[in-house]
Amino acid sequence: DSVTKIGYSAFRGCSSLTSISIPKSVTWLGDGAFSGCSSLTEVRIPEGCYVHGSAFWNSPNVQIIRY
Repeated sequence: DSVTKIGYSAFRGCSSLTSISIPKSVTWLGDGAFSGCSSLTEVRIPEGCYVHGSAFWNSPNVQIIRY
């Protein structure tokens, strides 16, 4: 609950990630935070969390679900 931001390229190229649920404490996803995560298929992001336009760049299979 203490994490409020996921910064620039934090999980870049993490090919083992398949799904992730961002906690409600996170209010900001930075540039390229999950770029190149080729196996990532589902990301749950809280309403109101800012997502940089290229946060999921080159992660072609991602479905974003707002909650």
